[in-house]
Amino acid sequence: IKLPSRKFHPQYYYKVDQPMSLKEIKSRNYEYNGGCRDFLLDLELLAKNCNSFNEEDSLIVKNSYQVVNYVKYEVIKGKNFKRNYLINKDVKQRLLKQINKLIDSTEREIIKNINHGDRSGRNFKPSEPFLKYVDREELAEYYEVIHRPMALNEVVRNLESDKYTTIYDCIIDVLLIFDNAQVFNDADSPIYESSKLLLKYFDYLLNHNFFPELQDSKERGEIT
Repeated sequence: IKLPSRKFHPQYYYKVDQPMSLKEIKSRNYEYNGGCRDFLLDLELLAKNCNSFNEEDSLIVKNSYQVVNYVKYEVIKGKNFKRNYLINKDVKQRLLKQINKLIDSTEREIIKNINHGDRSGRNFKPSEPFLKYVDREELAEYYEVIHRPMALNEVVRNLESDKYTTIYDCIIDVLLIFDNAQVFNDADSPIYESSKLLLKYFDYLLNHNFFPELQDSKERGEIT
């Protein structure tokens, strides 16, 4: 929350070039053009400093990245409030269509789409590790680290049972799945790489398919 004492933790200031704290962020005024970007950069700096001073695989570092992610989600909602429509039957079906594409696409199909015809990649579905919650018995440590677990099958169930009120309630849960994978796993692990690819593909599906189609529906008065 606040910076370490220079008297008791002088080593912190040798390792960290740009100290930052939640207290400092709270005291700053970000109400200006580009302030939202600077706010997120300050939050990311907070996590990076934590990583610089502590062991990369430590719980405090993983917690810091999760805090940044949770705030980032609220910023995303705020930035996209104009297109954060209520989920009606039509919107639900459109969202399900894109999430099912995310689930069913092979690595080769994903790369072909996001890289404009590139036919590299393998014929497997990178979504498979993210369909179900991590097994508590097989990996109990996961639940000691990750505070808000989520899975793609759960997102589909929530959507089908009308548990999401707005579009970004659903979108944030999908982002959470892959962000959790990046917090918990090593950066050179296959599941980390798959999470990066799926995040990129989900962004592609939203901005090339879902939102353009939704804009057409809005112009026809089908959504509010």
